[in-house]
Amino acid sequence: SLQIREQLWKIQGGRCPYTDEPLENPKLKNKKVAVDHVVPWSVAKLSQIENFVLTSSKTNSQKSNLLLAPSLLQKWSNHVILNQAEFIEISKSSNWMSDLKQICDVSLALYSHMSELTPVWNSQNGYEPMGFQGRSQALKCLNELLSQLS
Repeated sequence: SLQIREQLWKIQGGRCPYTDEPLENPKLKNKKVAVDHVVPWSVAKLSQIENFVLTSSKTNSQKSNLLLAPSLLQKWSNHVILNQAEFIEISKSSNWMSDLKQICDVSLALYSHMSELTPVWNSQNGYEPMGFQGRSQALKCLNELLSQLS
C-alpha cells in the first residue's frame, strides 16, 4: 500500500538500504521506487513488514530472486534492529504482519543449506558466489540478530 511505502521511505531516511542512493518519495506515485522482499517471495512466502525494504525499481530488478550477500545482510540486520519499534508501529497502523524471528529462522535455514557456488546479490557487482566464508558470515549475522530479539 502507499501508506506502507511512505512509512518505509521515512524510516529508511529516503534512501535505499542496499545502495544508499536517494529514493523519490513514493507519494509521487511513480514507477521509480519498488518494495523489495529481502528474502525473495519466490524463495519463501514471507510478507512480514521486516522483510520489506523500499528500493529503486532498477535495484529491485537487479536483485531479482537472490538472497543478500553477507555485507548487505548485515546492513539489513542493522536496519531492522535500529528501526524495530517503527516496524511494529507500521505493522499495527496498517494491520500488517510483523515477525522478525520467523524471517530469521527461515533465512538461517536457507543460508545453512545453500551451496558455496550459489549466487547472492551484493549491489555493487551484482552477483557473487556465496562461498564458504560468506555463508559463515551470513549465519553469524542472523544468529546475532536472533540473539538481539530475545
